[in-house]
Amino acid sequence: MRIEPVEIGQISEYLQQLGWDLHHDQVEPGRFGGIHHNIAIPTNKRVIVANYTRTIYVHGNFPSDKTTFLVPGRETTTRWCGQQLALDTIRVLPPGDTGAMYFPAHSTDTVCSIDHGALEHTIHTLAPHSPLLAPHTRILRFPTPCVERIRSLLENAPFCSPLDLDSLGDQIITSVCLATEEPRGALASRNHWRCVRMVREYVEDHPTDEPINLETLCRITGVGARTLVSAFQAVTGVSPMRFIRNRRLNSARHALAKGRDNDELSVKSVALAHGFWHMGRFANDYRMLFGEHPSATLRGS
Repeated sequence: MRIEPVEIGQISEYLQQLGWDLHHDQVEPGRFGGIHHNIAIPTNKRVIVANYTRTIYVHGNFPSDKTTFLVPGRETTTRWCGQQLALDTIRVLPPGDTGAMYFPAHSTDTVCSIDHGALEHTIHTLAPHSPLLAPHTRILRFPTPCVERIRSLLENAPFCSPLDLDSLGDQIITSVCLATEEPRGALASRNHWRCVRMVREYVEDHPTDEPINLETLCRITGVGARTLVSAFQAVTGVSPMRFIRNRRLNSARHALAKGRDNDELSVKSVALAHGFWHMGRFANDYRMLFGEHPSATLRGS
């Protein structure tokens, strides 16, 4: 299925229908656009190929019944939980894993998910002690030509024949059996993401709290201000306060875009529901991030 979204919330909503509990936030100012391909393969596999005009930040939970593989694009600035992905690595996410990805604008990012039960059976047969079976997310290093073949297949998946797509999962499984140990720095990456995840969950549970200050966030996460700020810079590229503002602005934008047929919905009611109490500041921040006033989004103009 091909989607050309005009606001990033459309992608989140579509993937949630498929069991991907992910939030997509636009973090770079300007009008959003791009192309999102979601390709279902008969043998319990799914391929996602996406390219967007603005830098985005994706965070949340992956499918509980599938192992997910993230293959970085040829650009070298894609990050997972603050750790930059090298061109010769693939990120392996166990079922139901949680994490955060930072995708730069105009990068082609690819994802492949495979039914975990079938995958686990094959892995146990080919490589009983494979690091794929670790209970946490891993970054695995591969021979560069191997990763490049997989990357090319994924990027061209929207134009491949079903036979070519069906062989993709087998190639990934074989590659995992050749993988070496996890690169250094992965533990720090997981600790950084833990701090960001705790703040994200707090914000989702307290959508109208204002203000949320750094002291509150330190109490929630149990770390000092310097550690917290470092974690957010590594994982999201912005400060904790900027992350909270971006998260709420993106949620407000999606609510406005969905409410165009609701005559009782107003910009003020949406702003208040998402923790914005100063209407002028909300309108200005909204325009700076999305390139239009919130009232224009509500009208669909």
